[in-house]
Parts: sequence; C-alpha cells; structure tokens
Amino acid sequence: MEQPPHSSNFTPPTQRKVVVGFSVALVCLVVVGVVSFRAVGSLHQDTTLVAHTRQVIGQLDVLYSTTIEAQSGRRGFAMTGMDVFLKPYDNAVREIPVEIDHLRRLVADNPQQVERLNSLVSLIDAQLAFGRAVIEARRVDGFAAADALTRTLRGQQLHDQVALRVAEMKQVEDTLLVERQQRAARSVTLTRSIILAGGLLALGLVGTALATIRRDFAARLRAESALRQSENSLAVTLHSIGDAMLATDTDGRVTRLNRVAETLTGWTRDQALGRPIAEIFRIEHEHTGLPAVIPVDQVLSTGSTQALESHTVLIARDGSRRPIDDSAAPIRDRDGRIHGVVLVFRDVTAERAADARLAEVLEQLERERARLKFIFDSLPVGISLAVTQPTGTRTRLINDAHLKLCGFTREQADEPQAFQRITHPEDRQRQDELLRRLEDPRFGSYAMDKRYLRHDGSVVWVMIAVQRRKLADGSTEDLSLVVDITERKRAEEQIDRQNAHLRAVFESLPGLFLVLKPDFTIVTATDAYLQSTMTRREQILDRNLFEVFPDNPDDPAASGVRNLRASLERVRQTGLSDIMAIQRYDVRGKDGGFEEKYWSPINSPVIGPNQTLEYIIHRVEDVTEFVRQKQARSPETSDALRDRMVQMEAEVFQSSQKLQQANHQLESANAELEAFSYSVSHDLRAPLRHIQGYAGMLAREASPLLSDTAKRYLKTVMDSSRQMGALIDDLLTFSKMGRTELRETRIEPSRLCELVRHELEFASAGRNVDWKIAEVPAVRGDPALIKQVLANLIGNALKYSRGRNPAVVEMGCAGREENHLVLFVRDNGAGFDMKYAHKLFGVFQRLHRTDEFEGTGIGLATVRRIVTRHGGRTWAEGVPQVGATFYFTLKAADNT
Repeated sequence: MEQPPHSSNFTPPTQRKVVVGFSVALVCLVVVGVVSFRAVGSLHQDTTLVAHTRQVIGQLDVLYSTTIEAQSGRRGFAMTGMDVFLKPYDNAVREIPVEIDHLRRLVADNPQQVERLNSLVSLIDAQLAFGRAVIEARRVDGFAAADALTRTLRGQQLHDQVALRVAEMKQVEDTLLVERQQRAARSVTLTRSIILAGGLLALGLVGTALATIRRDFAARLRAESALRQSENSLAVTLHSIGDAMLATDTDGRVTRLNRVAETLTGWTRDQALGRPIAEIFRIEHEHTGLPAVIPVDQVLSTGSTQALESHTVLIARDGSRRPIDDSAAPIRDRDGRIHGVVLVFRDVTAERAADARLAEVLEQLERERARLKFIFDSLPVGISLAVTQPTGTRTRLINDAHLKLCGFTREQADEPQAFQRITHPEDRQRQDELLRRLEDPRFGSYAMDKRYLRHDGSVVWVMIAVQRRKLADGSTEDLSLVVDITERKRAEEQIDRQNAHLRAVFESLPGLFLVLKPDFTIVTATDAYLQSTMTRREQILDRNLFEVFPDNPDDPAASGVRNLRASLERVRQTGLSDIMAIQRYDVRGKDGGFEEKYWSPINSPVIGPNQTLEYIIHRVEDVTEFVRQKQARSPETSDALRDRMVQMEAEVFQSSQKLQQANHQLESANAELEAFSYSVSHDLRAPLRHIQGYAGMLAREASPLLSDTAKRYLKTVMDSSRQMGALIDDLLTFSKMGRTELRETRIEPSRLCELVRHELEFASAGRNVDWKIAEVPAVRGDPALIKQVLANLIGNALKYSRGRNPAVVEMGCAGREENHLVLFVRDNGAGFDMKYAHKLFGVFQRLHRTDEFEGTGIGLATVRRIVTRHGGRTWAEGVPQVGATFYFTLKAADNT
C-alpha cells in the first residue's frame, strides 16, 4: 500500500528547532532591534545634550565679554570724563538683561546651574551698580571722586568674582559634556555587544544584523562627528575670550589653554598639555624676584577661589616678563566633586602704564591747580566769584587781594551778608539799588565807587564792577572785580578842595569876570559880575551865554550879542586874546525891563597842558559912567572924570594881575587833572593787563587739564577784564573829548556817513542792511569829531537792528533851528521806552542787557559832549521793538 506524502521537508522536531531557533533568532533580533533603537535614541539624546552644553558655554562667554565691555567703558569714562566711552557701557547695560534671560532659559533644566546663575546675576548687578556709582561720581564730582571709588578695588573684586562664577558654570558644563560623551560611548559599546551576541544566535539574520550594525556604526560616526564639532566649538569659544585661560587636573597638570594663554606663556597647546602647571605658569614677585605661589594647590585643598598676590609677573618661555592679574577657581562636576582648577589671568602692562600716566597727569594737574591758585591769589586786583544755586546755596571763590581790601579772613568772607555789612552806611542804599537792578533781565552788570568800613575802623575806597550771568541749570554767577582807589579819591578830594578854593578866590575878585567853556557854556562868574548884571549864580551856571544874555528884542539895531559871539569865535579859532571896542548892552533888570550898559570886554583863552582850549575868560570893565559923561560933555565934570579914569585904569591893572594869578592856579589844577588821567590810563590798566596776560597764559597751557566749570570761570575772568579795559578806554576818551581842540571846517555829512558805512562793512557782513543816506547840506565842525559822532550813532543803529531782516539804517536832515541844521540817524531795531530817554546820553546808562547788546554805555555820552562843544544839542525818540531816531544839531555852513 502506498504511503501518503509529507506536507514538509522538516520533521516536527526540526521544525520545532527551526521555529525555536528562528523564534530565538527573531527574539534576539527583536531584542537587538529594541536595544539598538534605545541605544540610538540615547545616543541622539546625548548628542543633543552635548550641543545644548556647548550653547550654554558659548552664552556664558558672550555674557562675560559683555560685562568686560561695560567695565572697559566705565574705566574709560572715569579716566577721561569723555561721553564717547559711555557708548560701549550703555550698549552692554542694554544687552546684559537679554543675554541673562537667554542663559536662564538654557539652564532652566539644571537647578544647580540656576542657583549659580542667580548668584552670577547678583554679582553682575553689583558690578553695574558700582559702575554707575563711578560714572555718577566722575560726572558730578570729577576725576578725584571717581578715582577714589576705583581705588577701593571693589570693581576689580566684582569683576574677578564674575569671572570665577562664569568659569565655575563653564566647568560644570564641561563636566556634563564629558559625562554625556562617556554615556554616548557606553551606549555604542552596549549596542555593539548585543548585536554581536544576536548575530551568533541568529546566523540566518546576518544580513539584517549587518545592516543594523552598519546603521548603528553610522550613528556612532555621526555622534563622534558631533562630539568633535562640539569640541571645536568649545575651543573656538575659549580662544575668543579676551583673558587668558588655563585649566589643570587634580594633579596640577595642564589640560586646556586658550590662545591668549599661549601668547602670554609662550607655550603652545600641544607643548603644554600634560605638563605640570609650575612648568607652564612661572610667576614671581615683581619687586623681590622671589617665586610666587601658584594658587592651584590652595584651590584644590580649600575648594574656594584664590587670587594672586599683588605685583606678580609672569615669566614666558622666552624669558620675557609682564605683570599679570590672576584668579583661580575649582572645576566641579555635577556632584560638586573637584576634578581640576581653572586659572584666568590677563596682562596688566597697559593698565600699569595707564595708571602711571594717570598719576603723572594728576600730579601735573595739581601743579597747574597750584599755579592757577598762585596767579589768582597774586593778582593785584580783588576778584570774587560767587555761585548761587537755585536752592539758595551760595559758594564763593575769592583771592587774597580782595580779602586784604576788605580786611577779611576767608572764614569771615563766607559769612552771610559779610560784604553788605562792611559797606559804608552812606553807600548801602546805592549798593542795594544796583543789586536789585541785577535781577532785571535788561541789566547784567553794574559798576560803582563805594567805601568799605573795615573791622579795624579804617575806610577804603574801591571801584567795584560786578558781572552776572544765569546758567542753564538756574544758578547764577556773580564775578566781582575790585580795585583800591583810596589814593585816587584822596587826590580827587584834594583837587576838589583846590578847585573850591580857586572858585572862591575867583568869585570874590572885584572885577567883572565870566568863565566860559569853548561852547560858551557859563562855568562861573564873579560876585561883581552877578551884581552888575542883576543875576544870581544858580540862574546862569551851565547855561549858554547868549541864552542868558540875549540882545534887547525891542532894539532892532542891537549888535552886542553878534559882536561878542564873533570875538569869542576868534578866541576859539586862534587861541589868542581878543580885545573888543566898547559895546552897548541892554541888561535885563529884576523888573523885566532893560537897563543900558556900556562895557569894555576882553576875551582871553585858558590853554590846557595838551595845548587845547580849556576855557575862555570874559572880562569886562563897566564904562557906562564914562560913556554917559562923555555923551553929556559936561566941562564941570572933566577933572572928576579924569580921576575916575585913573582909578579905573588902576582897577583894571589890579584885575589883570589877579586874573593872571587865577590863570596860573587854573593851569596847576589842569595839570593835576592831566596827571590823574594818566593815573587812570596807567595805574588802573596795568593790573588789568596782568589779569589778561596771566589768564591768557593759563588758558593756553592748562586748558586740556581744566574741567568745563574751571574753563567757564576762566573765560568769565578774561571777558570781564576786557570789558573793564574797554570801559577805562572809553572813559579816557570821554574825558579827553572836552579838551580836544576844535578845528572847524566845512563838512559834508553825507560823505562822512559813506566813509563810516565803508568802515563798518565788516560789522554788517552777511546781513541784509538797507542803507538810506540822504544828501545833507554842508555844516561847520571838526571833521574827526563829527565822524566819531556818526560812527557811534550808525554803529548803534547796526547793533540794535541785528535781529531785523532787512535792517534799515537812515541818515538825513530834519530841518533847521535858527542857524543850525537838525541831522538824524534812524533805525528799525530794538528801540526804547521814552520814559527812559533822559538816561540815554549819560555815562554807563544802558537800557538793554549786555548779553543782548554789547557795549560800555559811553558812546552816546561821547556824542552829546562832541555836539555840545560844537554849540549844538542832542535828543532821541524811540518805540520799543519798532526803532529809534537820534537827533543832533550842527551849525549850517552857509551861515558862517
């Protein structure tokens, strides 16, 4: 019987074995697959963690570099005070919070690193706070205050602690990196073993196992590549750090160093790795030359951060030496175990040189400060600078000359109201008025003569000039220049006494004398003259002779005034005496009527020391009785008349002798006045030249070393001294103007105005000026003096119309006054309030502040003096912010 075929080539046991084997192989394959999958997953996770660790290390380096930039900016500003150094500091302050936030997210999965980061953030905050304190101290109190904070080494300590904290966190990350690399290596080894064991049990799956092994091997290669990339990234980070970094193991052998460390030590990385730290990092004391202690062993034994001793130098491999600053910290793993030391050090050669230069600059600055103080205290003029803060706090800088003038010690000068108390009681009201005027924005200065009543009872006359300016912060600066004028006052008092004596002597002369200025203004008269003319002295003084004694309006044939004017003009032109024929005058009586008089006048000049006409003495002999007797032709009175004539001749001779004596006394007084003018021009200007000279030298030599405040003080001193010099020059010009000899000729005002315009082109350069110069009839006058009048008026017109576009400057003729032409200069500038018009032509009278319009306040006074000397008059009209017109009269040329 035939057997049925089998359904398989394997027997059940074989099948079972195959199945079991296949199952075992399959199980092994599954196990190998599962284990391999887990190993690959673990390897991928480890690779990710390694990359994360590199990112943390890189972010730590970025944060540390930013703190270094902040510290460098703070140091630069503290040393120089220049705001340009604050730019990196401000950038770093803005970037640090962002970088900390990024770092905090990176280490959020590591509680210990979070704690270390919090500690690092506190140190950085303290470092930034210290930087702000140094910057504020430098900005407010100057270099000395900032340097004092820097010398506390607080900033350096915080910087070292930040560096150590960063190094500690990086060391932790390095430890994590090593652990994760080792864990990845173990995963690879375990996977390989399982694959090999599964391959022995499942030969049938060799291809699959091989593929798996190949995949695992590729993954391992990728992991190793990632590890190498991580290592390279770490090396780049270390080489990017500005400070030198050198790490050791627990045996004190070098395990790592960056490029900066290679440069400073002279050892390359390949040469240094594995060598003892003492061989690579050779240090000794800078001054003694003894070996310095390397703090590696101290760190390993104590587990704490250690710093180098001061004045440590590093000896490079080639023997070169450079000073360094160093700190060492332990490298700990995640469990806190120490497995190495990191040293962070830097070359401080540049810092030492900078410190030396800084010390030299500070020494030079101190010398210049002492020199400035010596100059300030040595100036012969008293100087005081008072600064008043908006809070009312007042500080004063005063030199020795001022203290000596006041009889003060420095402590007494700082007392409240000290200078007001020693001001003489009779001068306090005027002083208070001028001080109140300083508060008016139109005025920024004043000058006056006053007396100091010192504590010892002595009285000192001083000339004080005060200049005030307001600063942007609301504070004010008052600069006072004080000159001792006691001797000048004594000389003036002596001259006044002599003049009073001469005046009394002159007024008591028995003859009829009248003293006139060259413009025929009455200066004084003898009592006899007043009695004869039936006038009082206060009625005629400072008035024009022909205004006081006009011709009788009821007598068309009267010629006395015309003849007298012609005689006086001859005296003024020739400088010689002029004897007039007997003139008939009608003298107004007390009842308003006229009384007929006959006078024999003689007009004599009084020539000053500079050969200019000072005064004219008008002397008359009353011959009314003689003329009337002669007209009566009475024979009976001939003998009496001859006796009277003899007596009159004797009286005339005696009067001439007394007049000659009076002339000598007047010449002496004029000589004393000339000497006083020389004293003003020389003795007062000499100390101002010293001030300007020394201040100029100081500005040139010490300007780079002075603070902005000191430069502002120095500029104020120089500007005020120049202003006082201009005041003295203008005063001398003003005083000489009355003594300058007039040389009257025919003048064309329009042509003179064109000359002045040409000379003032520089002052009007770049401005839109509309010039309107009309054709004006010719006048009589001194060309140089009239040109000065036009220059002053046109210069004022240009100055006060500075803010107008266009500025209009007009010169023309407004008509006639008797034989005089009325000329004017008009502008469309700042104008003035007519209630102050009476002050315009006074000395030092100003209606605008000096910071608005410059000037000394003497120009218009000079104009009035010149015009008055020419027999004219001056006045002005103005409207605020509309313009001003200045009028003056001069004799028309066609009337002479």
